[in-house]
Amino acid sequence: MQRAGTRRKPRPILRSLRPYGFRRNALAACYALAETTFAVTQTPPGREANRLPVAREAIGKDVIRMPEPQEDARICISSGAPIPGCEMRIVDESGVDLPAGRLGEIAIRSVSLFDGYRNNPERTAEVLRDGWCFTGDYGFPHEGEYYVIRRKNDIIIVAGKNIYPEDIEDAVGQVPGILPGRVIAFGIEDRDSGTEQIGVVAETSHSEDQEKKKLRRAVVRAGMQIDVTISKVYLAPPRWLIKSSSGKPARRTNMDRAVSGLDWR
Repeated sequence: MQRAGTRRKPRPILRSLRPYGFRRNALAACYALAETTFAVTQTPPGREANRLPVAREAIGKDVIRMPEPQEDARICISSGAPIPGCEMRIVDESGVDLPAGRLGEIAIRSVSLFDGYRNNPERTAEVLRDGWCFTGDYGFPHEGEYYVIRRKNDIIIVAGKNIYPEDIEDAVGQVPGILPGRVIAFGIEDRDSGTEQIGVVAETSHSEDQEKKKLRRAVVRAGMQIDVTISKVYLAPPRWLIKSSSGKPARRTNMDRAVSGLDWR
């Protein structure tokens, strides 16, 4: 759908490359981190990554189950099976293995595992325990493959409910007038209510106050579509947001910039 005066929503990358002969199964997925000298899992060559629908409400409580008919679902993308020489566990906050059907932190043991952070023994002791690397990434296994869905420190907790910033960012990124891929969401502590409020920073080319006012309302409505209340919206000019060298949203850095004095409305 396109509205007057807005940019056309970009086509998915695979669909855009199809006329040039790009095969969908040529695109592989993996889970990787520097601490294991790159790859931990990999999708099989020549096969598309599996897509798994899970119940959105349940995953907010760290439970993995298939959605019932008419129930809201979140589509999770497989990162593939562990490569030779790598072992993986899903653990709780105490490092105890979780049963099947539960979301938890990913712990890794690998023949290529690092032996510590240079000149940072405190951080090393946090991450390395009994030969296992506790990654801070959360995920779950299904039929021999692993689904990595979020970072431990990125989760937003509103009234006891776990909310994933990626879901909010995906929803807001569909709003006409918001620059695709240039959205971050995070929790802002509200001491009066004892919980977090949801803040969103989104880039836009709109500059007139009336246009931005309408766009803020559209952002809030986008949150309501996924049963999320966005309390604070800041519309930033293009290229305001900082991303990591690998292209990931630097949520902590952007959150610190945002809460330190922006014109929230």
